[in-house]
Amino acid sequence: MRSIRVHRIIPALAATLLLAAQACQDTTSLEDRLSSLEGQLDELYQTASRINQNSSALKAIFSGKIYVASYQEADHGYVLSLSDGTSFEVTYGLEAPGIVPVVGVDADGNWIMSVDGGRSWSAIEGCSGAYDGYGKTPLVKVDAQGYWLYSVNDGQSWQNILDSNNVPISAADGRQVAGTYSFFKNVTLNDAGDKLLFTLTDGREYELPVQESRILNVVGYSEGAAIRLDETLVYPVEMENLASAVFSVPSGWSAKLTDEEIFFSAPSAGEAGEYGITLVAVSDKGLMDQITYKFTLKAVNVNASTCETWNNFMSGGTANVLADFSYAGYNHGESVPADVNTLGYTVYDVTKYGAVADDGNSDRDALIACLTDAFGAPVSSATALTFTGSANARAIIYFPPGEFILHTAADNVSLNPDGLQDTQTMRIIASRFVIKGAGADKTRLVMQNPLLPVTHQTYTDNTVGLYSSSWLFELGRVKGGDSAADSRYTGGEKVTSDAKAGEFSVKVAHGSYFKPGKWYCMRTVVKDADYISDELAGHDYPSEWDISETGISLREYHQAKEVSGNTVTFYEPLLHDIDASRDFYFVEFDNSTEIGVEDITFVGANNDNFIHHGSWLDDGGFKPLIFYYTTNSWLRRCSFENVSEACTFQYGACNSMYDLKISGNRGHNNARLSRQSFSFVGKVTDVSSGKVSAYNPSYSKGMYLDGAGSFHGNGVANESCGNVFWRDAWGLDAGFESHGRQSRSNLFDCCGGGFLPHRQGGGEDDMPNHLKGLVFWNFNAANAWNNFDWWSYNTAMYVVEPVVVGMHGSGVTFVPSSVLVDESNGSAVDVESLYEAQLRLRLGYIPSWLGSLK
Repeated sequence: MRSIRVHRIIPALAATLLLAAQACQDTTSLEDRLSSLEGQLDELYQTASRINQNSSALKAIFSGKIYVASYQEADHGYVLSLSDGTSFEVTYGLEAPGIVPVVGVDADGNWIMSVDGGRSWSAIEGCSGAYDGYGKTPLVKVDAQGYWLYSVNDGQSWQNILDSNNVPISAADGRQVAGTYSFFKNVTLNDAGDKLLFTLTDGREYELPVQESRILNVVGYSEGAAIRLDETLVYPVEMENLASAVFSVPSGWSAKLTDEEIFFSAPSAGEAGEYGITLVAVSDKGLMDQITYKFTLKAVNVNASTCETWNNFMSGGTANVLADFSYAGYNHGESVPADVNTLGYTVYDVTKYGAVADDGNSDRDALIACLTDAFGAPVSSATALTFTGSANARAIIYFPPGEFILHTAADNVSLNPDGLQDTQTMRIIASRFVIKGAGADKTRLVMQNPLLPVTHQTYTDNTVGLYSSSWLFELGRVKGGDSAADSRYTGGEKVTSDAKAGEFSVKVAHGSYFKPGKWYCMRTVVKDADYISDELAGHDYPSEWDISETGISLREYHQAKEVSGNTVTFYEPLLHDIDASRDFYFVEFDNSTEIGVEDITFVGANNDNFIHHGSWLDDGGFKPLIFYYTTNSWLRRCSFENVSEACTFQYGACNSMYDLKISGNRGHNNARLSRQSFSFVGKVTDVSSGKVSAYNPSYSKGMYLDGAGSFHGNGVANESCGNVFWRDAWGLDAGFESHGRQSRSNLFDCCGGGFLPHRQGGGEDDMPNHLKGLVFWNFNAANAWNNFDWWSYNTAMYVVEPVVVGMHGSGVTFVPSSVLVDESNGSAVDVESLYEAQLRLRLGYIPSWLGSLK
């Protein structure tokens, strides 16, 4: 057979030759040929597709800069997804169905073609070399008459492939060419599975690396993610050996990559539609990742809203009724704790000290030995084993997968003169340490028997010390060890000038008292009757309330940022006006910091007949965890089964609890905050079950209810302020907690569950439940309630003029005089989350940790 040449021809000449070839046939033979051709076109189209995909594979191999991100074995090769975003099937060994071109690359990197089964080759003119990173890959296709065409400009124009006589080549004229149409002789995966080996028909061998993890992986991104004008979306990133990264963005858009996050920013103006941002990442070995991230732009500004309450906050005028809650959480909401395995802490594995998972025996002694090694020998008392470590303990107390029993009846002690037994809590006084499991689905820490009450009078008088049981762990500082802890304390450095809520600076008598980075407690107690009346918005209140004698007690924790002379600037805004004539003080706050508990399930043994204040066992028999006097500490990715109380943070600021689940038999309390400022409780789900208590309009008292939840839902106690409860879901027979003792300015944001009276907590002397500034934002109520009164003995609820925006769900309406704002009752507002919106306004974006948690 004659060799076949491939070269450019004048398009008009190609058309002439084609017509001449057709003119040599009569009409009947032409119809027969076309009829026969119809059955072959599908196969030819598939063949052309395979040729083009093999050409793309050749281009990838010769570029030497990309790798195989994933592959799947096929009948005659592999389906490859490459790091530059392309995907194709590499084939070999398939016989050509007629005359089929073979596209290849010569030793110099020039594109070549054969139409005689590889016996002879001709250069493809007008095509850049395969080594050229910006060159085009030649494409082939078959037209409707079965003639082969080729393109060197990505298919913008096509030309016939001609034989040596300048005659267009048809694959459907009945001729057969020996051999395959692939330039690959063989494709194999090496034994290690990390390289694909390509053997070409001329014997040359090449390889492409295979790696499962990309150079750069964006966590949580989904194709077509919605974005609004002036909005920045932020995602966590995982990187491996990244050397450089370059973005290609549409006009007006921007993108940025840091060590931990990637930022995509939409323009201030533009038309709605789909837009793509391309990232080319190169590893330290020169391998390339090319990914296009697609976004759907909505042509509305990110802060635009029909919500009047939000717009008033945006304007910052006198009509605004909202505090800025965006400073809540670890590191003021800007980030979450790092993966503790990256911190270089020493790992103390309890199984190295004698703990044995799943053997049914107590592991308490092994844990004590482990804690002793990490923090030093404990001091023993009737109620505690106190381990005192350093302010830089840098320790991880690690529990591998399995069940570990940390408290049994045999672990109780008899050290009190009355001879009654006590449970010794394991108290750790230190900073920068973590109690860590292998995952909430893997590690279980068990309280097999109840933790006994500290108040022994409970055994003879069921009205005293019902919830005085010890905790399994106390973390932070010694209870009562804070100089600013006493709720009536005044002292420290006095404020000398008035300051307004929302401001960040105060003037004091001696600025030298303050040090940047240290924490301070703002305190005052005001007993003036007019001041009390103003704080209660003029509401009448019973004289037996403690507030009538002890007055207004204000407490806020703040971290000093700058000191200039006698002016101190804090990281967080003031949440209450300061009247310098009322003796406002700032006192240094002695606290522990960077304490974490994560990836554990805590297991108690609650029965299925919980009765609120029914006994000490009901109220506090199984309490796993409390944090005292802490800042920037956390509880995350944990579960709680059959517990009395999940966790409490008491005294402190900028702490976080998130990604928690509560299940089993219902108990007394959910996740809660007491005397906390700017702390965060998010994505806490309570599905515990038990008998319904009174005052639930949807269920009968005493019936067993799946998902009833802890008696008190998420909430606050004592002088807590500036805290956020975000996307929490408490039970159907629960309500938010607000245990009295003068909490104020707290936010329940996008939460859901029961909205019930008689669940907030606190005795009459503790009232009111909450002072000014309580905000319910887009709450999804699980029950209906008509004309709910926020200040009434009938509801056992005393909240001073709350702000309620977007209350929806089963239908809850309010006595108008009892609320400051009741906007959009019955439907959620378009600012879905107030915390997210305020964070975005402050930072310019919603941090990736929050988006991922959402």
